[in-house]
Amino acid sequence: MPTCIKLRGTKTQVCAGDLRFQIEIQERNLAVPTDPFVDDQVNYGEEFTTLHSVFSMIETPLGVTTFNDVGISTAISHVFYVRHLDDVDAQKWILFDEIRYKIVNVTNLEARKIFLKIECVESGSQDKDASRA
Repeated sequence: MPTCIKLRGTKTQVCAGDLRFQIEIQERNLAVPTDPFVDDQVNYGEEFTTLHSVFSMIETPLGVTTFNDVGISTAISHVFYVRHLDDVDAQKWILFDEIRYKIVNVTNLEARKIFLKIECVESGSQDKDASRA
């Protein structure tokens, strides 16, 4: 029997067979620069370490979905559904199809530890030359 959870307020449900896209859940660390005072700016690099490589269902919300935490509104660009993992939180990142997404909110669906709903904002390409242009 398939494992499914119905999404509240919709006719949609998430089932294990819907997890078709492979994503990487990553942790970000700041790298200390070898010469920190170039052009009077401290240029810290970023290093991303993959914690989990999992399969996911992906939604792109219609219109703009906002997440409000202490008066800060963030437009949610993508929602990822994955099997439950204990160490996924808003300090982690998702890499999918060479695009990195910042995790904004993580919800344990129905508090059953079966699926997670991960709301994200698109951060952009991981190509450093593209981000400098």
